[in-house]
Amino acid sequence: MKSEFISLVIPYPATDNSFFPDIEILQKVLQDNFLYYEIIIVDDGLPWLPWDDLLSVCPGIRLLKLVKHYGEQIALTAGLDSAIGDLAIIFDIRTDPADIIPSLVEECLTKKGIIYGIPKNRISKSWIRRIGSEIFHAYCRRVLKLNFQRKATFLMCIHRQALNAFTQIRDRSRILRLYAATLGFPLYHIRYNPKNVQYLYARSLWRDLDIAFDILATASKHPLRWLSFLGLFSAILNFIYGVYIVTIFLFNPGVVAGWTTLSLQQAIMFFVLFVQMAILSEYIGKILWETQNKPLYSFLEEKNSSHLLNLEGQRNIMHQSS
Repeated sequence: MKSEFISLVIPYPATDNSFFPDIEILQKVLQDNFLYYEIIIVDDGLPWLPWDDLLSVCPGIRLLKLVKHYGEQIALTAGLDSAIGDLAIIFDIRTDPADIIPSLVEECLTKKGIIYGIPKNRISKSWIRRIGSEIFHAYCRRVLKLNFQRKATFLMCIHRQALNAFTQIRDRSRILRLYAATLGFPLYHIRYNPKNVQYLYARSLWRDLDIAFDILATASKHPLRWLSFLGLFSAILNFIYGVYIVTIFLFNPGVVAGWTTLSLQQAIMFFVLFVQMAILSEYIGKILWETQNKPLYSFLEEKNSSHLLNLEGQRNIMHQSS
């Protein structure tokens, strides 16, 4: 059995206790493979659940109940902030199989970076989403220099050094995969068979677009640079058009500019104007959100398993962190 301390972070997804048996299976896998572990369940403002029933029979669980629904990324942040392990694993109990954990930990201990999961199964998507995904990820890799894996799942194992860097970032628009790609720690992947492949990509197209806009507005000023180029190019066109109008006025004073030319000029200028407004709105909205100085999350309560781990006299403390 490995002596490293493992922190498993689960944002609880349900409004009932249908996943309690899966948590018990998960705890059994950890118990059989690791001396020290904790299962951090983050209740993201859900209606009342019978947590005491689970805590009374399942050892090694810490329940973090948030005061309201903050969203999955903030719930994960709360779990990672409180994790005390040498390794932290982000785990989706709806899709990730418990038996992947030992090999995931082995990879992370060997390579000392960030390990993420990639499904072996083929994912079926509409042709629009496939093309859009290819274009977006190509743009991220080649222009923004972000090492995104297009097929990466929710599963992620983070070494303590990388986890310390994760917890220092306090952006409100939190995308943990983005942090993994920008912090500079080595990224590796492990292939596995999720329990429910289609659920992994059940998000709507609008949700994908929302995430893409958040990534662009958070990760880089590159869209603004293109906006600057577009504005400069438009200004040059306007200058040339102004020279054209003056030339017509000087050499052909009796000629009136046509309605088509004027309408086309107005259409182009208004198109540029509204593109600028759309991009600037994304950045202004992000600045407003970041400057509100509100806490990322608040705890309602924290509970621990009443059934303690049987460590036969061993302390639940590591002498040295690898």
